[in-house]
Amino acid sequence: MPSLTGLRTTLGLQEYEEWTGYVLIFLLTFLLFYYANLQPKPPPQLDEEPKEDVIKRNFTVEQLKKFTGGLNEKTRENYPIYVSLKRVVYDVSSAPQHYGPDGGYAMFSGNEVGVALAKMSFDPELFNTFNFSELNFGENEALNDWIVKFRDYKSYPVVGYLKDIEGIDVGRIIKEKEFKRNDGSQKVEREVASIYVGCGGNVFDCSFGGVEFYGPSGPYKNFAGKDATWALARMKIDDTSVKELDAKEMKVLGDWRNTFEVKKGYPIVGKTGNGIDVELP
Repeated sequence: MPSLTGLRTTLGLQEYEEWTGYVLIFLLTFLLFYYANLQPKPPPQLDEEPKEDVIKRNFTVEQLKKFTGGLNEKTRENYPIYVSLKRVVYDVSSAPQHYGPDGGYAMFSGNEVGVALAKMSFDPELFNTFNFSELNFGENEALNDWIVKFRDYKSYPVVGYLKDIEGIDVGRIIKEKEFKRNDGSQKVEREVASIYVGCGGNVFDCSFGGVEFYGPSGPYKNFAGKDATWALARMKIDDTSVKELDAKEMKVLGDWRNTFEVKKGYPIVGKTGNGIDVELP
């Protein structure tokens, strides 16, 4: 192997310096690679846990009205801000400067405003109206532009659907077959599947705010699509062994009715016909 002096003589000074430069680069690269692989590797950084999908629900016009960003007296927290466009309810809480109590579009919050926006009107008479079929071509185009803005440009989350329950015969008897058809598992478009639960003499649709409890994945899913009067009174799933209820059980059932009808505001869609009429506490 030639000595460094010999290499310098043979290659010349310039070529010698270039050759030694390559050697140094190689050695430095090797040392850096070796050192990096000796170091303990940090654990991989976990991404932020994905947020759970919003549990969509149905809304009545009255239920929607409270979602304006105002104070919830019970929780002492502000309600979220919802706006409905063509029966699709969007959470616009991220834009309080527009839709919050002091925003320029505050009057739209808690309302269906599809027709109003289609007509570019602030007239409250057009809020919560559903005559979309009567809009002309230009009005439909304007409404579609708003929907694209909410859905795609602003990406406001869809939290549910405004469902018109006007005209429902709340005095009709709901038979077993109809109960079973409305247990929350059916496939429907542009609304959440109905969840019928019988409590005392009334049948409530719990899809209007109770999907997380009575839906297919909820803790009370066994009550869905059934007259759950006796199970609710005894707090036992599917308990129909004895038809008579004592005073204590009737009180429990009354508390359930109060929860369904007053606290939660689930709409009544019919009667059970079971002969058990429980009073509110």
